[in-house]
Amino acid sequence: LHALERTAGVTIHDVGMDPFIPCMVPAGSDANAVRTAAVLRLWARRLDQCHEESSWGWRLRRAASALDRLPNDPAALAKEDNLRIIEQSVAYLREQGRRVIYDAEHFFDGYRSDSGYALETLQAAADAGAEVVVVCDTNGGTLTPALRAAVAAVRAELKAEIGIHVHDDSGLAVANSLAAVENGARQVECTLNGIGERAGNCSLEEVVMAVKTREEFFGLHTDIETTRLYPTSRLVSSITGMHPPRNKAIVGENAFAHEAGIHQDGMLKERTTYEIMRPEDVGFADTDLVLGKHSGRAALGDRARQLGYTLD
Repeated sequence: LHALERTAGVTIHDVGMDPFIPCMVPAGSDANAVRTAAVLRLWARRLDQCHEESSWGWRLRRAASALDRLPNDPAALAKEDNLRIIEQSVAYLREQGRRVIYDAEHFFDGYRSDSGYALETLQAAADAGAEVVVVCDTNGGTLTPALRAAVAAVRAELKAEIGIHVHDDSGLAVANSLAAVENGARQVECTLNGIGERAGNCSLEEVVMAVKTREEFFGLHTDIETTRLYPTSRLVSSITGMHPPRNKAIVGENAFAHEAGIHQDGMLKERTTYEIMRPEDVGFADTDLVLGKHSGRAALGDRARQLGYTLD
């Protein structure tokens, strides 16, 4: 890892990256508080203090019974027992002086089938001392309006800080994570390049830049050093062997490339017409005006001038 970091010219710490995006706080708040909270969360995660239990009654009856090898007892783990386990587990970690982040596995599935019980599981964790309660769209199947409503309901019921964890099976991981942030979530569990199980997880770079470019809407910011996103993305690709597609938002090789003549002409006149952020803001060197079959006179003339020629 260190050899690859030296080759890429970036380290994981350069980007300010933890296993989580540092907590989002209202713009104008003390940035030191963000960094402190982020360091403590990273520290807590490394000490295995992120506790996970299920909020879904069906999973408790089926998956839990399979794990316990009790095929003839579909109710191997009763709801009451699950609540007790959640409370006791979180309380034990708190007694050891640990900070606890609680992940509610399959929360949105549970909320659809029994919203009252799903909320009870979160309340049990919060009452036992969990600092952050993370609601999980474990199979990535929740649509944005339903997720937004569920997070708002959680926000109304709980005093603990809310986090969001979304898989991308429906292509909605980023949209759903931002909807959760809009409705009160202040921690996003995500990954660079969106890598993860099955179709992947929420893309860190996309959430970070959405919050940054639309700060007036969210009223929030992260503590990520955005100019290191692209080089760190390349570092992750080198380590994993998984390369993002060229058209990947933010870190794809074509993210700031333009070939269509009308787009190139617009970029030369006013770059914000076709770029909602500067390539330099995420670690690219510059915009790339690609000369191709769709290019027009504007881009050709601009390239000629760069080479020291003047075209009639």
